[in-house]
Amino acid sequence: MPSPALTLHALPPSHPCMTVEAALRYKGLEYERTELTAGKHVEEMQAIYGEGRSTVPGLLIDGEPVHGSRPILA
Repeated sequence: MPSPALTLHALPPSHPCMTVEAALRYKGLEYERTELTAGKHVEEMQAIYGEGRSTVPGLLIDGEPVHGSRPILA
């Protein structure tokens, strides 16, 4: 069974994003990191993860959105 395609949407200075990245590396999961631009990320995150979901991190798992560090880590 192939590994799921993982795309992490993150901001460089975000500690929650760093936590998620550390967990993905720890688990040996390959992922693509998409760095967003601070300020503009609000609209981008809402477009991907839905209304009211304007913070990072977000993770697409085979195209399915998971928003927030706690849900991602779970």
